[in-house]
Amino acid sequence: MSIIIEKKQVFLLLLSFIMLLLLFNCKSPKDLLKKGDYAKVLNSLDSKAKKKKLSTQEKDLFVKAFNGYLNQSKKDLELYLQSQKVQDWKKGVENLNKISTKQEEYLAYPQILDKDVTAIDIDRWFVAFSEKLYAHHWSNYLDITAEYKKTGERLLMRDAYKELYYLSDYDNGNVDLDSLSGICLELGHRSFYVELRNNSLEHFNYSYFENDINLHDDDWNSYDFRNRNVDFELILSLESVYPNEFIRNDGVRIYRERIIVGYNNVADSTGTRQEPIYEEVEAQVREIEYVYNVEVIASIEMYSREEGRNRYSRRISEREEEIETRAYLLSGDNRAVPPGLALDSGGQFNNYNWDYIIRDALRELAREVTFVVERI
Repeated sequence: MSIIIEKKQVFLLLLSFIMLLLLFNCKSPKDLLKKGDYAKVLNSLDSKAKKKKLSTQEKDLFVKAFNGYLNQSKKDLELYLQSQKVQDWKKGVENLNKISTKQEEYLAYPQILDKDVTAIDIDRWFVAFSEKLYAHHWSNYLDITAEYKKTGERLLMRDAYKELYYLSDYDNGNVDLDSLSGICLELGHRSFYVELRNNSLEHFNYSYFENDINLHDDDWNSYDFRNRNVDFELILSLESVYPNEFIRNDGVRIYRERIIVGYNNVADSTGTRQEPIYEEVEAQVREIEYVYNVEVIASIEMYSREEGRNRYSRRISEREEEIETRAYLLSGDNRAVPPGLALDSGGQFNNYNWDYIIRDALRELAREVTFVVERI
């Protein structure tokens, strides 16, 4: 009994300690305001403010915290704007969007009057950041297009297009972005003649490689398997198919099992019943773990007709593997062998069908070649 009382006293002391700790940490909105924790003050009173249930004192605290939050936000925006780093200007825009959402939300509360709040001029700040970001991306666009004029490198127009896309967020109407984007697409588009080759000794399953190369036209690239009047030639070749097999494990296991071989009739006061007759059986089984793998290799060559030179070269490989365990009864009773272990009755020889694993490897290789080509 005394042990139960002691445990109860310990529990009550622990509960009291937790309550005191909570009271110590839970500061009032007034205390939070003095510390400058404006967001915590606003969060603590938000539910009442939405429902128009703020007392006069709570309303005063809310307005002071709101103005404190906006004043601090202005200082943060000023720091972002004065920075020389582009990422800071972008952070400033992100921060401005958050401030705008909060400001609009709080000013919509019935008890919060516009005249009591020194609101942030969201539009003015956005214009200030936009001017910096617009100038940055426009300068990048001009540099990229100037480099294109020197080199004729079509891929540069993708970067120019990207800069125009960023400019659209800060468009001031000075340039026709749609027209410039169209020019980027036109100058940056590449046409390819695609030739498939089989340089390997694999012919039976080659169609899986050939048919699973599935190139799709897009704004920047078009692929043709017949017309050679193009900017680039793509030669996609299956180079080799290497099947390989080896034994990873080879050993003998002994299995034992207690099986029913018959029944005895037993009579007692309840009647006659049958009791099973058990026999211990044993089997020696040789288990061989075969590993079959195939490595397939393809090459990608891209030739520029305009420049008369090779622009891209890469080899790609894929590997597929399958493990197969075969079991052979060496001696004993096969009834001792576990049901899940199938005994091989065809003798100890390899009759593995390579077609399926080669097919899967070639298909995966074709998909990888497709993926790489579409991102050259």
